[in-house]
Amino acid sequence: SQKTSLEQQLIGEMEPLSEEQILLASVRASAGIGKGTVDAQYPGALSARRRQLFNRDDIDEIKNLGCLGENLLAELVSRPCEAIQDPEMLSRRATLLTQENQDRQLIVDYLVSLEGSSSPTPRTEIVRILRELVYKQARQGQWLEREDGTWLQVGMDS
Repeated sequence: SQKTSLEQQLIGEMEPLSEEQILLASVRASAGIGKGTVDAQYPGALSARRRQLFNRDDIDEIKNLGCLGENLLAELVSRPCEAIQDPEMLSRRATLLTQENQDRQLIVDYLVSLEGSSSPTPRTEIVRILRELVYKQARQGQWLEREDGTWLQVGMDS
């Protein structure tokens, strides 16, 4: 199945907006649709995506240790973990967790702003799509929250 453009943007497979697309968005905004939101949200979303790409390897490493998990709200959460004892590494985990969740929030805000006021996509729908994408990309040993609130370790539980 093909990914929607929203899914592609969430996982970073789409190129940043072109100058032409930004101008088109400005025309939409001047007509009163989604007024000013694209211009205001785009730089933050772009910076967030860049930081996500920069942090990806470190986050994956900590997720593979079982020390971070993905919850139902498409947020990265800290998990009980004996694999990390070093105070510096614990601090790094906390920093990465905070940064990743901030970045996801900025990207979701941007995607909500793209919809404009004419046909708003509910934030919950965008978060659901993000969660599905993150869950699909989960590797063996990583932790995911189930619908019933329990946790599944990919490839370990059934």
